[in-house]
Amino acid sequence: MNRQAMRHSPWLIRLGALLLFFLCNIPPSFSQTKFNGSGTGFFISSNGLLVTAAHVVRDQEKIMVLYAGKLTKAEVIKTDTVNDVALVKVDRSPVSFLRIGRSDNIPVGLEVYAIGYPQVNVQGLSPKFTAGIINSNSGLKGSTKHFQFSAEIQRGNSGGPLLGTDGTVVGIVLSKLGMNSITEIKMDLPQNVNYALKSNFIMDLVNEMDEIPARLSINPKSDKRPFEIYRDSVMAVVPVFVTRTEATN
Repeated sequence: MNRQAMRHSPWLIRLGALLLFFLCNIPPSFSQTKFNGSGTGFFISSNGLLVTAAHVVRDQEKIMVLYAGKLTKAEVIKTDTVNDVALVKVDRSPVSFLRIGRSDNIPVGLEVYAIGYPQVNVQGLSPKFTAGIINSNSGLKGSTKHFQFSAEIQRGNSGGPLLGTDGTVVGIVLSKLGMNSITEIKMDLPQNVNYALKSNFIMDLVNEMDEIPARLSINPKSDKRPFEIYRDSVMAVVPVFVTRTEATN
């Protein structure tokens, strides 16, 4: 082997090992199925009802939820496209579910936590937990339906819960502010500006359903530690995968 080949061989070995790692960590069911995209959802009852963002499941022919290591078919039963929230049914009983809190009088500065499955093709299928605060009681262009918050999110977090300090749901993660959203500002990159629909609008979607447990008021003085909130919530949060029929042909 000449000197140039020897100089580059460690990089080739590392690249090969990296490719092997990714190939070995793709679940078989995923490598055999063509999904258009993914998001996050969370159970809100013991009979398999879960909430996600409407834009995650809109116009999709097949919706699958990965729960307890198994892909399970899901069905949209109710959608609010105006507020971008959907109610989905899975024919499995979850181990746990989240309580929906009331988003009235949520103080700016409240610590909040997001759990989700961002960019699963790159970051894998382990849930990601991020912390931040409520930055504003209004969203893009002053929308009073939304919170602005600082817990880091990425593509795939949409539909996941935004949790308060006591572990109850204060909102549903919807979007982040990108450069394409800012037409008036030049040469300025938005940093960690994210939006969630307030939980009261989730309640409006499910308020006629008797199987949804009673809602709770948020306790902003709760002394739960972040790891306790994650531990008590993570089993109720699942990745949602979507595909169209034409994509599988």
